Amino acid sequence: MKRLAVFALALIALSAPCFAGEPPPPLVQGNGREDEMFQNLFDRFQKMKPSKPGAPVEQVPAGQAALCDICLQPLFKHGNEGFICTPIDPKTNLPHILPEIKTLERPVPCPVCNVKFQGTLPCNQNDRGGRDRDFCDHSIGKFTVHSHAWMCPECGFAAMIPANRQPEGFALALSGKPIDENVKKFVREKLSPPTRDRMIRIAGLNEEKKHELPPDLLQFAKYVPQHEIPDWLKYDNAIQIYEFEKAPHTLLARMYLEGAHACRREVCKEVSAPGLDQALQESLGKSIKRMNFMIQSECLGIRRRRGDASLDPTRAETDPRISAQAIAAILKVAKEAGAGRPRAGGHANQQNYFTTADLYVLFLSHAGALDRLGKIEEAEKALKEATSHIPEKIAVAESKELEARVSRQLRLLRSIAGDRLLCLQKEQEYLFKAARRNMAAIDRQEVKFRPPEFSLDPKTAGLSDPAPTAYLLGEMFRRASVPEAADAWLAAADRIIIKRLDAVDAAEKTAPPTLLQPVLLDKSPPKTAYEIERDSLLRLKFWTREQRESVKATKAPDEVTLKVIDIVLSAAGITGRVEIGPGVTVTSTPAAPAGGHNQPVPPGLTSAVPPAGSLKTRDDLLKLYYAALIKYRTDKKENAPNLSELVKAGYLPSGDALLDENGKLSCPETRERLTYLRNWEPGTKLEVIIPLKPGSKVLYANGDVRVPGK
Repeated sequence: MKRLAVFALALIALSAPCFAGEPPPPLVQGNGREDEMFQNLFDRFQKMKPSKPGAPVEQVPAGQAALCDICLQPLFKHGNEGFICTPIDPKTNLPHILPEIKTLERPVPCPVCNVKFQGTLPCNQNDRGGRDRDFCDHSIGKFTVHSHAWMCPECGFAAMIPANRQPEGFALALSGKPIDENVKKFVREKLSPPTRDRMIRIAGLNEEKKHELPPDLLQFAKYVPQHEIPDWLKYDNAIQIYEFEKAPHTLLARMYLEGAHACRREVCKEVSAPGLDQALQESLGKSIKRMNFMIQSECLGIRRRRGDASLDPTRAETDPRISAQAIAAILKVAKEAGAGRPRAGGHANQQNYFTTADLYVLFLSHAGALDRLGKIEEAEKALKEATSHIPEKIAVAESKELEARVSRQLRLLRSIAGDRLLCLQKEQEYLFKAARRNMAAIDRQEVKFRPPEFSLDPKTAGLSDPAPTAYLLGEMFRRASVPEAADAWLAAADRIIIKRLDAVDAAEKTAPPTLLQPVLLDKSPPKTAYEIERDSLLRLKFWTREQRESVKATKAPDEVTLKVIDIVLSAAGITGRVEIGPGVTVTSTPAAPAGGHNQPVPPGLTSAVPPAGSLKTRDDLLKLYYAALIKYRTDKKENAPNLSELVKAGYLPSGDALLDENGKLSCPETRERLTYLRNWEPGTKLEVIIPLKPGSKVLYANGDVRVPGK
């Protein structure tokens, strides 16, 4: 900490102006003839006369002009307005098509504050950085835009990009009519204040003096483009507005899933902080470069030990399992050596120890790799470890101004991990809600499935496929820490995939494909539609069994989950039973309607729930938890990380907690699972404790206990 304080003092000293009117000494002593040299050069230019008005001095014929080695165009053209130096493809001698961020030609009008901003379109998406098991792509390239939502940078109004990509559609509600006053009021009261605070940080302005900032700096639409606004912030605002408007389940399910992926990309992105001192940026940049090299070297070593084929050492690792294993190995070495002490295996020309910045970068990278694997709780611990390496404050007795400046720099570094921790929590919440909304849409027949038989009919292209639907629901519940629902859905997906593979084989025998000849002699013939579908199903089958091995379900899911699983199985032409975990088998039979409370208790669930004590209704249970949550927040200045913490800290008696051995809450009336969402603010209409089953009572952050929409 003393070293950091001294470093901060050095930064101030380097940036301070000269005192006592004494200019700094010259960097290089001259020989007294510099003035003569420049005078001779000036006289030479005076004698030069252009061949014609507006032509460059000493112009030569165009055919003799020097050419650029990159674009093969004359060098003098590079100064022309709008000229782009485009590399030439040596194979075709044609210019490469350079990626660029696509924007609308006309500005997008905000319906709330009437500000106009430039709309950015999704473009240049790829999976060169890897694809997660819930189909989240990680693109490589600074011209990639993933977001399908726009957000007004000044008031926070956000919505999906219109299907026709016309700017006027942004100002319309889901009904096609203009946004009503209730939505505008909701945006101004609930979204505008936090959005402005976030935009001040994005713009690199001083958050402590936000009330003193000039008005022109607060006009973010003029200088902050859409692609520099975090995608997760756009989705967060858009979701709140769509929830307020009571959007269809299918739309909300899509928004929650895309929002979860946006949060994950934020957790995995490179470290950056607008407003960070240049010297600190350079120091942090050196640590990032050094740690990335170590991680890549360890990843290559792991692949060599596994006997994998040789890879390009200049490409970053795309498999999060290998990345997590490599970073864990480096952290183990760092822990054994201790920060600032020599590390084993260091070379004479390399830094032979781990700095605090190195450990900070390592833990941030570890959190990203763990998040991609769906190990959200472990990723959360890694982010907290990263934060612990940055002190909150350093006392500087000599200067309070210096102390304030140093503290601001430390807050910026801590905010990087803090923002990622927030995104991590939102990601898990969004995945759970995406799964819930998907189930509700299936239950209400808003989703249409393909027929069980494999068909090449293009009319079935727009219908949902039961196999990836069941798999994705299982994967979302796995990442949301709902193992019983995850295992049930993954088991259903496995059965559907096997059934689908049989259907593909039968269709191929009935209508054999016409074998196509390869275009080139050294190339394989193109795959048939049957082969493409079979490859896709086999890959999905491998993912399903791989993910199911990591799920440890000890009980059956609730009746609503079984009901929706039965609908999907029926759409795939399957009847029978769903095997859930070792020794747990549940008959796949239709359950009671989703709106009722008095449903039969699923097998194996009653024994996992402790006695209800004096609590007989869900209303009593939720009100008891609300009082404990408010008391905890008042004392701790933060939300409880989980419901078990309320019991451990003494805010709730264990006899009335109704928590099982895994800390999961159950309703005293229906015995169904209730889930706690920790990102809530008192007095708002955000959900705090919600059931897995749609259409039943929820606890809101303002203390209300009611069915959503009533």
